[in-house]
Amino acid sequence: MSLAIFFTYLASIVCAAIVGIGRFKYLSIPFRFLVALLITTAVSESFTTYLSFVLHVNNRPVYHFYLIIAFWLYCFIYFHLVNNARSRLLILLMAICFTIFSVIDSLFFQKIQDFPSNNLIVCNVMLVALSLLYFKYLIDINPFEALKKNSRYLLNTGILIYFTLEIFIWGILDYLEKVNKYNGPVIIFGLLLSILYYSFLSIIILRVKETPVLKK
Repeated sequence: MSLAIFFTYLASIVCAAIVGIGRFKYLSIPFRFLVALLITTAVSESFTTYLSFVLHVNNRPVYHFYLIIAFWLYCFIYFHLVNNARSRLLILLMAICFTIFSVIDSLFFQKIQDFPSNNLIVCNVMLVALSLLYFKYLIDINPFEALKKNSRYLLNTGILIYFTLEIFIWGILDYLEKVNKYNGPVIIFGLLLSILYYSFLSIIILRVKETPVLKK
């Protein structure tokens, strides 16, 4: 059953990437970076699956590189969602700081052959911070806009909910691994949550209705 859930998870990412490619020319810059993120994730997860299931080799080194690339793509999404020099500078600084942290952690702590759970948890925390930053930006720009009809607002809401839950999931998994406890149910819950997240992204890309760029 868990194997079926895993391949459903993988299929949800690939489908979201395909949907994004099909609608790419109709999307604005932030959503084009979202498509680039989905393609990168689909390639990364497909490659790690191939390494693990076909070649039977350690696929963990891939995640050390993927996390940095994925975080930069999320930062590019938010960079183009805001139209504020201070917010854009903060986003770039967050990307640079995460990169430095990830490199140090990969070199000296959770090395390249280990799964980078520290990098992943920090990445999730910083993505939650980015989503909260964008909510504040939206409220400061136009607090009276019907945000629920705004595709950018919906994307940000999905990111906030997903990565907030991911912080707890990976924190629990990291603890269970250290104490050698069974983590199967937590892994299955994480996969189901990811399936919902990537399905949600597919729906947003299919139904996205761009709004004018908000200016301060």
